[in-house]
Formats: sequence, structure tokens, C-alpha cells
Amino acid sequence: MIVSWLISGATFSLLKGLSFTTNYSIDRLRNENITSLSAVRGSSSSTNGSVTNITGLRNNWNFTNTLNYDTRFGKSHLTALLGYDAQVFDTNIWGVNVTQAADPYFDDYQGTWGNITPSGNSLFNRSFLSMFSRVTYDFNDRYFFTINFRRDGNSSLGSDKKWGNFGGISGGWSLSEEEFYKASSLSKVMTSAKLRASWGRVGNGNLNSPYASLNLYSSSLYGTVPTWAYNQAGNANLGWETSQQTNVGADLDFWNGKLQVELTYFNNNVDGLILNVPQAPSKGIPNNAILSNVGSLSNKGLELGINSTVIRKSDFSWNISFNYSRLSNKVTSLASDGKPILSTTASSANIFNITQVGSSVGTLYGAITDGINPENGQRIFINAAGERVQYSLAVPTDGNSWTYLDGRAAPAITANDYKPMGNALPKWYGGFNNTFRYKNFDLNVNFTYSGGNYILNGNTGTWLDQRMFNNSKKVLNRWTTPGQVTDVPRLVYGDNFAAANIPNISAYVEKGDFLRLQNLVLGYKLPAAVFGQSGISSLRVYAQASNVFLLTKYSGVEPESSVNGNTNTSPGIEYNSLGNGRTITFGVNLSF
Repeated sequence: MIVSWLISGATFSLLKGLSFTTNYSIDRLRNENITSLSAVRGSSSSTNGSVTNITGLRNNWNFTNTLNYDTRFGKSHLTALLGYDAQVFDTNIWGVNVTQAADPYFDDYQGTWGNITPSGNSLFNRSFLSMFSRVTYDFNDRYFFTINFRRDGNSSLGSDKKWGNFGGISGGWSLSEEEFYKASSLSKVMTSAKLRASWGRVGNGNLNSPYASLNLYSSSLYGTVPTWAYNQAGNANLGWETSQQTNVGADLDFWNGKLQVELTYFNNNVDGLILNVPQAPSKGIPNNAILSNVGSLSNKGLELGINSTVIRKSDFSWNISFNYSRLSNKVTSLASDGKPILSTTASSANIFNITQVGSSVGTLYGAITDGINPENGQRIFINAAGERVQYSLAVPTDGNSWTYLDGRAAPAITANDYKPMGNALPKWYGGFNNTFRYKNFDLNVNFTYSGGNYILNGNTGTWLDQRMFNNSKKVLNRWTTPGQVTDVPRLVYGDNFAAANIPNISAYVEKGDFLRLQNLVLGYKLPAAVFGQSGISSLRVYAQASNVFLLTKYSGVEPESSVNGNTNTSPGIEYNSLGNGRTITFGVNLSF
């Protein structure tokens, strides 16, 4: 791997208070990945040997120019900025895979191989252009005002949607600098108080694909015949996702810095929300989705931050920091006349989430259940009409596995009967960090927490599946005799539905609240006198553990794990997914 940076810049003083600054930087990255499987038996290669070489070259550059003005007159301080910024990202990845070695001796690309195919090839370019301005004014170090405006261009968006106008305004008041506040008894406790408010319109155009608005094709060979394959459905109308953000808050300082509090109320209205909109597989669209501006949503909430020095002595100190966020998320409009967006997972065709007006993004979605019938051990479902029906894989007398509780034949539960099952986004979350220092020892203890959300524990269904699957100990609570009350249905060999592997049912939805000891670090810094004239200025040894322990009532593997990687439209699904690992690290920090 080769990484190189070239940064150059200069500042020119044009007039009193007026200066011009220019900066140019290049980031050049080259990496090479080589994998090889021997043709020798037992190497796990089924292709008589295989070698893949992939080389990537990334050339990125950034050119920024700003004109700055700074002046003071009386009790006033005025600054102004006008600038232009260009960013370009070039990527060229070349790769090849070879198989069918002519001789087991060959284990690199330069050997003789019977089959040669491209692998990992990619060539793309994306760019951002920005023109921006800002004016700030403060009077007597008590009243602060800022106004800014920018125009941004993004090459990834549609041809008529590449440019967006953004900006905002903010103000602040140092209340504690007022004479009436200094004369009050409150100033002896709350030594500093600043009130602030802001409004702004910002844009988000950071997309995974540099050509998200275009229809793309890939080339290949069918034997010796060249072919083209449709591999991305573009959206020529793809534009900026914008948000209008309003913030009102206060920065408070108590007892001359012993305790600091930051409190902010925010209201963020997102318009032109960019999401992958699922498409019917019958359309033949690659990945069954098109990136689109699907509607708007609202994020409202409260953020609280507390920092405090609990103890500060010559040999011992204890600092704490605590943060808490409260969030309310609601979809306010959707394109296509408000038609809901239904989402599946990469490994299942079942619908797990719904994004619809009036609910949070990616709300859990599935079949509603109502326990187990104590008379026969069959799982009870609620259909769209509100009727209670039951299912049994056992061969029924009338050939229908679905019946009402009185035994009459009933329509089967389908996706048309699905309903929202719970909000998958946390309503509150945060962290609590403690740092202790005693002489040359330091200890950091960091907790994280989250809650107010629900998780669909699809593992429960997998572990009760009555095919050739493993079972969990929950199977011991299965229904066995009439009158028994349990949450595990009667087990029937071959049943992959009621008992079972239909994972998106309300019986598998659980609260996702948790408290985690995220990081624990213990370090020791050797005294400087130990190193003498060696040139070493400091040496610290440490031991660190992450994901130390977890407190939760969630019965799945991991409340933060998702089979979809917590994507925007399909979060909160644990379905045969792996949990976060525990890591223990030992290290040394050395300075010269």
C-alpha cells in the first residue's frame, strides 16, 4: 500500500483586514490485494487452483480559495468570508482472476492458466463544487449573529438536480456578561450562561454510487460472444435530500467550571428523503431497488450533555461526562401518493419493515399473533378483519391447515394481513464516561445505552424450526397437553411456519433496551526519569477491553445487531445474525 499527501497553501494580505488564502491538496492511495489457492488437493480449490490480483489507484484532490475580511469598530466585531471549493475523487481498480493451472507448481498470476476472467474492476469519478459565504457580527462580546449562504453542486445527482442552495442564520446571547446578571446571586452558582438559537437549510448528497442517477450496464463474455447486462436502474430525477434544522439551546457553567451543561432542543424536517425504494422482482431491476427522493420526515428531540470534574487533587482526579438524546421520528409524506415502502432482507423474501406516513422509518411489520390455543397447541393469528385464526401443519380432515378457533375453515394469513409491530428506531440513547487518574495510573470506563425501540428476534423462529435445524432450550416449554398455557406451540415434524421459521410475527418482537460497558481501559505511564538521555519522552502501557458486558432483557444474541446492517428502511432485524465480539487489546504508547 502506498499513501501520499501533497498539501500546499498560502495566505496573502491584500488590504488592512483583508486577506486571501489558497490551499491545494492531493491524496494518492495505491493498494494491491492478492489471493491464491493452490491446485494441490486439499487446498479447498475446486477450480484446479485460483489466483486473484486486484490493484486499486485512488487520486483525490481538493482546491479551496477564500477571501477573508476582519475588522473591529467600537464595541463591534465584523468578519466576512467568501470562498470556492472543488473536490474530485478518481478511482481506478483493475483486477483479474485466473483458474485451471497448467501445473500445480503455479501459485501466482504470472503462471500458465487455462481460464482468465476480470475481477473487481471499477472506474469512476465524482466531484463536488461549492461556492460559500459567511458574515459574523458580535457586539460587546455579548450578542452574536451569523448568516451564511452556499451553493453546492454534486455530480452524482440528476442532470437538472445537481445544484442546491443552502444557508442559515444563528444568534447567541451571553447572558452572564450582563451587569444585572453579575449582580444577582445566581451568578455565584451559574457562573456562565449563554443562550443560542439557529435555523438552517442543509443538503445531503453523499450517495453510495457516484452515478446514482444513471442507468448502468456491465460487460461480459458468453463463451466468446460479448454481452451487456443491466446492473443499475438510475433515476434521472434524483436530487438533493434537504433538511431545515431549528435548534434552541443553552450552554451553562456552574461553580467556575466544575460542572458544564449543554441543553439543545432540535427540530429537523427532512425533505426529498433519499432511500432505496424496493421494486417487484418481476420488473427485473438489479437489486430490486431504485434510489429515489421518496418524501419527507420529521426528527424532533432533546439533547443533554453534562461534563464535570468531581475530584481534582494533586494525585487523584475523577472526570465524568454524560450525554442523553431523545428522538421522535415520523414520516410526514411519501412520493407515489403516499404508498408505503415495504422492505425485505438480503437473505429472505419476507417483508420485515414498512415506511409509511405517520410512523417512524422502517417500522417493524408482519403478522399479528395472539398466543397459543391452550386446547390444541396451535398458534393463533389475527387477520386483517380482526378475526382469530389458527394454523397446524398436521394433516387436517378437510385439507385446510387454517381454521377459526371453532374448527371452521379460514383464509390463510398472507402479507395482506400484516400490520405494524413496533418502532425499530431508539427513542433515547447516550453514554456515560468516567476517567480516573491516580499518580501515573489512568482508568477509563465508558458505558453506552439505548432504548424505546423494538427488535424482531427472528432467531427464535429459527431455533424452533422443526425441520433439520438446531433447537433452543425454549423448545422445552412447548405445548403438550390440553389446557396448558405456553408461548411455544405444539411441535410438529417438518413445521417451518407456526413453530417456526416465519420470523416476522409479533410474538418474536421484543424491547431493545440495553446498558453496555462499551470500553474499559487501564494504563500506566512510566516516569520520565526512567529514560534518562535515551530520547524517549514518555512510555505508557495499557490494557483495553471492548464490549465488556451487556445488561438487557432482550433474549436474542445482540440488541445492536441487524441482518441488514441497520439500513434506513429495514432496521432492527436480528435473523441468524452475529453479535458484537468482545475484544481485549494490550498496547504501548511511545513518544520521542
